[in-house]
Amino acid sequence: LDQDHAQYDGDMLPPRSPLQLPWPRSVPKRDVTPIWGPEDCKKLTPIVRGGESQALSVLRETTKRPAYVASFEKPKTSCTSTTDASTTTLSPYMSVGCLSPRTFWHAISEATSRAPASASKSKPPVS
Repeated sequence: LDQDHAQYDGDMLPPRSPLQLPWPRSVPKRDVTPIWGPEDCKKLTPIVRGGESQALSVLRETTKRPAYVASFEKPKTSCTSTTDASTTTLSPYMSVGCLSPRTFWHAISEATSRAPASASKSKPPVS
C-alpha cells in the first residue's frame, strides 16, 4: 500500500462537518477506495477502556505511588508505549470528560503531599 501523499501537500483540508472526510475537496467521494470496511472494525480491541469508573480506577492506581507522582516529568516518558506505560495514561479520560480536571488536580496534589521528603519534586513545565 503506497502511503506517499506528497502530491497533496498543502491541499489536505479539515472537514467542514463531522460527516466529511479530510481529503482534498477536488477528489469526489466516489473515487476514493476505502482500505478497510465495517468487517475490519468488528474484531478491534480498544487499547484504552472508557468511562468515569475506569478513569477513577486508573487515577487511584497512579496515586498509590506518591514518589512517582511527585517526580513525574512528561519529557522523560514514552508516549508510544502501550504495554508498560511510562505516563499516567490519564489524558484520554480527561480529553473526553471522563475525569474532571478538579478531581485530577486534587488527587495529584494529595499524592504529592504524601511523597517522601527524599523524592525529587518536579516543577512545571515538565511536571
